[in-house]
Amino acid sequence: MATESRQALVPVVDIGEIKVGKDEEPSLDDYRIIGDQLAKPFADLGVVYISNHGIPVEEIDKALKTALDFFALPKSTKMKYLRLAGKNYGYTEMGKEKSNPKGLLTEMYESLNYTTRGDCAWPDDELPHLRKNMNSFFDICRQLSIKIMRCMSATLGLDIDYFSKYHSFRPETNESVFRIVHYPPVSLKEDVTRIGPHTDYHTFTFLFLDDVRGLQIKDRQGEWLEVVPIPGAILINIADLMQCWTGDAWRAVPHRVVLPNDKVRQQRRLSMVFFALPDDDIILESVCGTNRFL
Repeated sequence: MATESRQALVPVVDIGEIKVGKDEEPSLDDYRIIGDQLAKPFADLGVVYISNHGIPVEEIDKALKTALDFFALPKSTKMKYLRLAGKNYGYTEMGKEKSNPKGLLTEMYESLNYTTRGDCAWPDDELPHLRKNMNSFFDICRQLSIKIMRCMSATLGLDIDYFSKYHSFRPETNESVFRIVHYPPVSLKEDVTRIGPHTDYHTFTFLFLDDVRGLQIKDRQGEWLEVVPIPGAILINIADLMQCWTGDAWRAVPHRVVLPNDKVRQQRRLSMVFFALPDDDIILESVCGTNRFL
């Protein structure tokens, strides 16, 4: 089923002044200026692109290649690392998960949730490079997350480390996760979708897109808009906890991945996602005057 849509006008914010790997520590003004540029799209659309972020293209390509290596393994091998009930890590096989439980269509994707928790089993024998490469990419996303949280704190007039202090990223107390999602080509005869409508439940998401179309967001008027991939940029979307934390000031955006036309149906799509979660034992309090959600 074709689901063409209008394009979303997603702003692009250059964060070079606070990028990962910058030699000198950014000033409070650097964080505030970029935070001010992020705040409006967080409030309006719930998403924004960031460019000049400091993550080398080689690191992104290495993580992407590692993900493809995993999904190329035989199903019997991947099933040894199955994501179990109550766990936030492991492999989910094709068509077994639904982001939209009420949806009637099968969601055609498989995924790998990667964390640095010590009780995780990974295919070290089959892919000896996977753990090293994933740990490296997880760490660089952690560094960027802290910088974005400082921008968020600064634009809201909070202590610069207000949000980051609740995100230790220690594996024993924090379940932030790096997720790779593989969407295979789909037959023209199959009445399926890729991922159904949902919001993310944590703090915010970094989304590394390939060049295959299909990602859509729902605006405040209820219209689905296409998000066009921008090479080298990272899409940030606000998630449920941050909407609660800001008392509705920033928006957890509903999003989905669809099959807009026959060309896209025949293309494989791969996305890499970093979900930033607060530590397990924190108590959230709204920073904007209302605890309506809490």
